[in-house]
Amino acid sequence: MAGIYGIVSANKPISKNQFQHFHSYTSANIINEEFETENLIFGRSVLNKFTKDRVLSDLDDYAIGIEGVLYNNKKGLSTEEYIIKAYKRDGISFLKELSGQFSGFILDKSLQKLFVFTDNVSSKALYYHQGDNGFFCFSSEAKLIPSLLIELNLSPTLDHDAYKSLLTFGYFLDDSTPINEARKLPYASFLELDIPTNKLTQKKYFTYSLNINSSKKSDLIEHVDSLICNAVSQEWQKDVEYNYPHFAFISGGLDSRVNLMLADELGYKTDLGLTFSDPKSTDHIIAGKIASDVGFKHSHVPLNGDYLLHDMCQNISANDGMATLIGASHAMSSLERFDLQEFGLAHSGQIGDVLFGTYSNKPPISRSTIGSYGFVNNSEIIQSISFIDDLIKRYDYEQGPEMFSYEQRQFNGTLNGDRMMTHLIDSASPFFDKELLQFCLNIPKELKKGQRIYLDWFNSKHPKIANYPWQKTGVKPSSFLRTEVAFFKKRVLNKVYSKLGKQYDNMNPFDVWFKEKPELTAFYKNLFDKHIHVIEDDELKAMTKKIFNQGDPISMMNAVSALLTANLFLKK
Repeated sequence: MAGIYGIVSANKPISKNQFQHFHSYTSANIINEEFETENLIFGRSVLNKFTKDRVLSDLDDYAIGIEGVLYNNKKGLSTEEYIIKAYKRDGISFLKELSGQFSGFILDKSLQKLFVFTDNVSSKALYYHQGDNGFFCFSSEAKLIPSLLIELNLSPTLDHDAYKSLLTFGYFLDDSTPINEARKLPYASFLELDIPTNKLTQKKYFTYSLNINSSKKSDLIEHVDSLICNAVSQEWQKDVEYNYPHFAFISGGLDSRVNLMLADELGYKTDLGLTFSDPKSTDHIIAGKIASDVGFKHSHVPLNGDYLLHDMCQNISANDGMATLIGASHAMSSLERFDLQEFGLAHSGQIGDVLFGTYSNKPPISRSTIGSYGFVNNSEIIQSISFIDDLIKRYDYEQGPEMFSYEQRQFNGTLNGDRMMTHLIDSASPFFDKELLQFCLNIPKELKKGQRIYLDWFNSKHPKIANYPWQKTGVKPSSFLRTEVAFFKKRVLNKVYSKLGKQYDNMNPFDVWFKEKPELTAFYKNLFDKHIHVIEDDELKAMTKKIFNQGDPISMMNAVSALLTANLFLKK
């Protein structure tokens, strides 16, 4: 993940140009720079785009860094001027007013205080370490932290619980990272460091409230429409602000087409739409039809599993080892084929299904159900995570499954794919919008079952969206009942085909690819054998072998991902 960093080291010198530890610092169209004040070394390795939003400045009274884009109307002010004015007016509580996809920091030189913050979904994640003797650091790429520790003659140590979560869930739980010495800053949060005393506090500047909305369904739909239209408009307008052509992902699903087609209705014309999927999947057929009707250039990258034979160590470095290889490798390998420098944001429909009910009607979070939120459901390993029972208790309420999905699976797992892309292009989704997400959380779950209100919304307000089949069901999403019946039939058929190792309608049919290409199994077996020595603990080593030896593609890739992540952070 390209981004920013900062280091407070009162007693020990730190080598210069720490951006060299960032994954893409040698790539073209990357800004690498570093500054040093009396109290802080700070720098970045970022895309050379959106440079009025993405700022790094050492001013007389403040040092400021923003990674990402802000949607706020700055009223003619520069980003630095806007931030300073808001901070002087409201203190750090001004963060609750920011809109966009960002992370950042403010150093108040007069108070000798450093504030480090994330947005409402942690779309631009930050990681940090607080040590003894006045040492503190933060970074968009967590792998910078073990490099700094080693420079200080300290040894990073593997977090066993975190390793177990990556091995099973395919992402880290809560604020954990691969090593005990680094933590993730949660969404909508900030750190406050008092530099003279090295006192560090962490606080939320925004919390999602849970209070079911009892309004009429028609009123809910009106409000959803207003919020989505506003979110789409401010996202696409950011391209217009910089005169960038519009680039969007388009598939056979609902969420990407909602963003793209709604933008088209609002006057934003897509220049290039990209689909990546197995050539036998209906994804690219549906996307191609949408492209033809809406009127934009469409490219399809056919996936046949060969991307799984790429340099997986590089892929783990690109995603910072924060999630399994399964999730984003296909997107990264597809995007690398294009020159994306001329485009602004990569518009997607990320997490749209979650807002409208994918997890709202799931059974309560328990020891028997929590594993279903991951890629490999191994109850023995999951239940050996020391804090798992406390985690389950925390989500023991009606909306617990939905909030677990957001706070754990989406913000720590799904969004890692977006972060991985930041080496090439900034991604954006209207479904990250704070007001929209907050509103959807409180729609009654009976209206979100089967994404009912989602379908009702676009069928009543934007019916063209329903003119094309939904890949998940194989039919046009023109009514809730029709899609529910079709989804059940297709799910059963896909499961049967998957078990038989036959082709089924999926953009990434791993079972089929591994059956057709024995070299995939051999490739991952070689990676496994080459890196299993990284895990010195006998229990963890046995767990890793157990997952890998299950023999299915997902388990093998999860196990290899965990090993490569441990290798990246332990510098073996």
